[in-house]
Parts: sequence; structure tokens; C-alpha cells
Amino acid sequence: MSPADSDTRRQSRLERVHSLYAWSFQPDIKLKQFKTIKPIVNKIELIDQEILTFAPKRTIAEFNKLDLAILRQALYELMYTKTPPLVVIDEAIEIAKEYGSEHSGQFVNGVLGSYWDKKRSLEK
Repeated sequence: MSPADSDTRRQSRLERVHSLYAWSFQPDIKLKQFKTIKPIVNKIELIDQEILTFAPKRTIAEFNKLDLAILRQALYELMYTKTPPLVVIDEAIEIAKEYGSEHSGQFVNGVLGSYWDKKRSLEK
């Protein structure tokens, strides 16, 4: 994969995270303006169930909205695409560190790492 491909994929992920973040403030609006996240929103209940499995001390409403957007985007990729999992997890952590709070990177790493560990153990 060339650096240009990596940059394009990162930009696409960032756009989806930004759209999910904006959508989280107005979830009842039509998804026409959020075409890139429509597949994610269509699976949001299943994705959120996974998030709560690995971060059970909170409700979805209590999550930092940016952390939630990052997790939703990454878990969608992990659950429904063939993107290499370690690429997805690493990119999500980097986005969280760059755009999130002081603890976002650790939190995202914990949730996604736990999800991936469980998935790998079930595949054995």
C-alpha cells in the first residue's frame, strides 16, 4: 500500500468520524447529508451493543461524543469489512489521540483491543 492510499483511507475515516460526531447531535435528521455513514447508522444498535460489552460502566448517552464516533466507525470496519484489524485499531487510536481528550487514546485502545481479543479467541 502506498502512502497516498494510506492518506486517502485516513481521510475517509476522519470524514466518517466527523459525520458520526455531527449526527450524534441530531440523530433524527435524514441521512441524505450523511451518505458516508448510512451503513454505520443502519448497524448502530449492534455496534453500540459491542461498545457496551467492553465499556459496561456507562450508557451510550454518557460517552464523550467524539470517542463514541471513533468507536462506532472502527467497530463498523472491524465487524463488517475486510480491512486488516490492526490497521483499523491503530488508526482509531491515532485519531483519538489527535482529536480526542487526554484519555481518548487509552479508552479507544481498551475497547477495541478487548473486542479484538474476544473475537480472536472465538475464532480459535
